Amino acid sequence: MKRRGAKHVQSSGEVNSVEQKKRQLFKYPSLPSGETAFYFAVISCTIFYTWYKVFQLSNEPQVQNNTVAPLTNSHLWLIGDKLKDTSNYEWQHWIVWVREALPWYFVHSLLFNCTEKLLGTTVWKRFMIVYWIFASWYLFSTHIVLTVFIAATLMYCAAYWLRSKLAVWTITLGILYVAVEGIVDFAADEDAFKSISFIGYKMLQCLSFCLDLIDNRAVCNHFFDGFFKLAWYILYLPYQLSLIVIYKRFQPDMECRNSRQMNLSRTLLFGIRILFWYCFTELLLHHLYFEAISMNIELLTSIPLDTLCCIGALLGQFFHLKYVVIFGFPAFFAKLDKMTPPNGPICISRVTLYSNIWRHFDRGLYEFFKEYIFLPIARPSFRIERKLVGLLLSFSFVLVWHGFRHSCMVWVGLNVVEILIENFGKLIYSFQSVQKLREKLISDQCFRRILALLQVLPLSFGLYSNYYFLGGSKVGKIFVDRIFWGETYPKFKLPAVILVTLGYCFNHLAMEINSRVD
Repeated sequence: MKRRGAKHVQSSGEVNSVEQKKRQLFKYPSLPSGETAFYFAVISCTIFYTWYKVFQLSNEPQVQNNTVAPLTNSHLWLIGDKLKDTSNYEWQHWIVWVREALPWYFVHSLLFNCTEKLLGTTVWKRFMIVYWIFASWYLFSTHIVLTVFIAATLMYCAAYWLRSKLAVWTITLGILYVAVEGIVDFAADEDAFKSISFIGYKMLQCLSFCLDLIDNRAVCNHFFDGFFKLAWYILYLPYQLSLIVIYKRFQPDMECRNSRQMNLSRTLLFGIRILFWYCFTELLLHHLYFEAISMNIELLTSIPLDTLCCIGALLGQFFHLKYVVIFGFPAFFAKLDKMTPPNGPICISRVTLYSNIWRHFDRGLYEFFKEYIFLPIARPSFRIERKLVGLLLSFSFVLVWHGFRHSCMVWVGLNVVEILIENFGKLIYSFQSVQKLREKLISDQCFRRILALLQVLPLSFGLYSNYYFLGGSKVGKIFVDRIFWGETYPKFKLPAVILVTLGYCFNHLAMEINSRVD
C-alpha cells in the first residue's frame, strides 16, 4: 500500500508536467545575449528606482509625522526604535497568531515523529488527534472548533448516507458565505482573522474528503472508520491554516511518509530561508511605508505618477513576500513530518500571463478548483462552452472565499477577462495552419518579440486587478483614473509609452527566466 501511495503522488506530478507541456504551444527561443542583457539592465534599474522612490516618500516629514499615514512605534533588534507600517491587516494578525502557535507546532513535531513506534500506530493516531484538538481549542477557541465539528459531522453524514454532492456543497457554501460576509459573528470577542480563516480552511478540507468519499466508497471501511480519517485529515496541525492539500493527495502522502528518507539538512535550510524572508519582510515594513501610504486617498491622488506606480509595484512585491512566509511556516513543519506540502508561491516578478498566478501562487487552492469544480464540469468532452462554465464557476467560488466586495468583484472580473484574452490567443495559435503560416513568414525570435509586446495587454489587466484586490476599490480607482484614463486612453501619452516599454522589457525577461527554469 505504501508503494502504491508513493507512485500516486509521483504520477500526479508527472501529469502536471505533461499538462504544462501541452499548454506550451511555442517554446521561447533565446535572444542575442546583448539584447537580453539590455532587458535585464532596464528592469534592474526600474526595481532600484521603485524602491528608492518609495523610500524617499516614506522619509518625507508628512509621512514620518503620521500626518498622512498611520505608523506605529516599534523596537527593531540591533537598530532600536523605529516607525513601522502596521497597516496590513492579514500580516499583523498572522504574526501574532504564529507566535502563539509556534510552541504547539514544535511539540507536534516531537510527538508526531518520536512516539509512533513507542505507542503503536493505533494508539499513536488517537493520541495525536487528542493533542491536535487541544491545540485547536487553544489557538482558535472552543466555540470555533465546535462549529467546525458540527459542520464536518453534517457534511460527513450527507456524504456517507445520502451520497449527495449537492447537500455537501450547500453546507460548505452556506457556512463560508455566512462566515466571510459576517452575517453570523463567529469570532465574537476573538480575533476574526484566525477564526474565519480556520473555518474556511476546514470547510475546504471537509468538502474535499466528502466529495472523494462519494466518488470512491473505498475511502473508508465503515462509518466510524471514515469519520476517524476525516478527523485525522482536518486536524493535522501543519495543514490547519494557509496550506490547502486535497484529500486524494494527503492520504497517500501520509501513508508512504515512513518509507521516505528525510533530508534533514535540506529541510532545515528551507526553514532558515523562511525565517530570513520573515526578518526581511519585517525590516522592509520598518523602512518602506507603502501600505500605510496606499490607505491615504488624498496622498495617492497628489503624488507624482511615477511614485504612484512604484507604490503599486511594491504592494504586489509585498503580497508575494508575505505569502512566501505564510505558506512556508506550515510547509516547514510538514517537511519535518516527511510530508510533501505544495511548493511555495511563484515570484510574481517572473509572471507575464496571470493564468500562471492562479496555477502557481496558491497551488493547493488551484488544485482544489481543478479537481472539484473545473474538471467535473469540463469532462468528458472539454468543449469550449464546458470549459467556460467551469472557469466562471471556479471564479464564483473565489468570490465566496474572499467575499462579495466591490474590489473583489472587479479583481475577479478583470482576471476572467485576462484569462479569456490569453486563451483566445492560444486557441488561434493552436491551429496548424496558423502555426505553419507563422513559421513561413516570421522567425522564432521575431515572433517572441511580437508576443512580448502583445502580452502587455493581459499583463495590464492583471496589474489593474491587483490594485483593486490589494488596495481596495478606492485605491484601484485612483490607479485606473490616473494611469489608464489620464495617460493611456483616449490619448496615448508619454507615461503610457514608458510603461508599455517597461512591460515589453519585463515580458522578455520573464520569458527568459521561465524558459531556463522550465
